[in-house]
Amino acid sequence: TDYYCQLGFDYQKDPYHQLAEEFIAEYEKRRFECELQPGARELIELLSERNLPQAVLSAYQHDTLLQAVDYFKLTPFFDDIIGLNDIYAAGKVENGLQYVSQLHVAPDEVLFIGDTVHDFEVANAMGVNCILLAGGHNSRPRLEACGVPVFDALQDIRRHISEIIN
Repeated sequence: TDYYCQLGFDYQKDPYHQLAEEFIAEYEKRRFECELQPGARELIELLSERNLPQAVLSAYQHDTLLQAVDYFKLTPFFDDIIGLNDIYAAGKVENGLQYVSQLHVAPDEVLFIGDTVHDFEVANAMGVNCILLAGGHNSRPRLEACGVPVFDALQDIRRHISEIIN
């Protein structure tokens, strides 16, 4: 919420929960107007072809996350799809910790692909490897400050992973 205060939001006038509800209502109206990022399907298919388990861990509300993944016909590629139980984006770390504790692999064998500093923080809390995609909510310099590889496009991540798993 500090981020939003820096943008000029005054929670005394507009409580966070009210702003969150308004944002989500507008977002939900238009959520299927966006397309997948270029290279997303190809990366997901590559991992599937290599029989590597995949999961979605998101701050998106769980039921609407399931709908979105299904809309793009990606559901069959994922072993788990994990969203939050409310719209306030609290609990992603807890969901990640619970998820990694149930895996039958060592945390250092898991790769978390994210696009925010918070994704890095979640991966770090989970004790898993992380790479980040620039071009989203956080600037490239902020992502680079995390000290993990940062890529400009999903195609670059696909090449990187292809090199690792060959």
